[in-house]
Amino acid sequence: MRKSVIVNFHKVDDQHWFEQEILALKSRYRLIAIQELEEIQSTGKKPKNLCHITFDDGDQTFYKIAYPILVKHQVPVSHFVSPKIISERSNFWFQETEDYDQQTMRKIVLKELNLNPEKVAKIPFSIILKCLTIKQIHELIRIYQEQTNTPPKPPQNMSLEELKEVNASGLVTIGAHTMNHPILKNEPDQSSEEEISASIQELAKLLNQPIHYFAYPNGHSKMDFSDREINFLKAQNIRLAFSTDPRHLKQGDDPYRLPRMGLSPRNPMNQLKLRFGANWELVRALFTKSALNLRNQVYDMIN
Repeated sequence: MRKSVIVNFHKVDDQHWFEQEILALKSRYRLIAIQELEEIQSTGKKPKNLCHITFDDGDQTFYKIAYPILVKHQVPVSHFVSPKIISERSNFWFQETEDYDQQTMRKIVLKELNLNPEKVAKIPFSIILKCLTIKQIHELIRIYQEQTNTPPKPPQNMSLEELKEVNASGLVTIGAHTMNHPILKNEPDQSSEEEISASIQELAKLLNQPIHYFAYPNGHSKMDFSDREINFLKAQNIRLAFSTDPRHLKQGDDPYRLPRMGLSPRNPMNQLKLRFGANWELVRALFTKSALNLRNQVYDMIN
């Protein structure tokens, strides 16, 4: 019997690949809704050959590409979004910076943070940004846009109307994902609490329904959130919260630190992730230096 798993998607830009992934998951596991996952967690049952599918961020490709396939195959999923990004028709910081000129952005980051160029020469600026507060990130983006005369990008995510449509389908359960997608552990107490509580409360208002589920931005339990964030979630009556720790789902897992395996288009490592589970980080280390190690290097420099 296969071990149970929670998988996670973000941007889905390949319709054929996504449908094949869904069919493969459907052939190997019993695909369950988040409500059944909650019941399993609350009763302490052993999860057997189960899979729950999640999405993060609310990218417009979910509505255009993934959602029709989910309807076609009647697959239940959960999707974690920001009410601010959806209602304002704006973008997350990583969407804005995705195709920024690396050299220009690096110069700005080095200058504003007063970093030694030699020490961060091989560290992508996207890794450096993950070591900063959301206020610092937004300021760096503002400087880049001003210096390069780069306007904000068109909206990359679903509209409110589209979000309400998928929410009403009965297949998609909407959860919160903060307001601005900060690395919560980088934030001061007040900012972290506001990012969490405001996203839950504002999303509930937009959809006219309570929000019971949450996904941590970036989501590594060792680096991206802590017990502080879990306490904020409990105060908002969140029932399940999802990390991105790459391991199988086990009986007795902490409902506020649920693991997820990330799957991405055209990635030959997807099936290895599902197979190796908790050992995936060890397997991946054979191929590439861990991004978490690089972030620790940056933290040492800026703290």
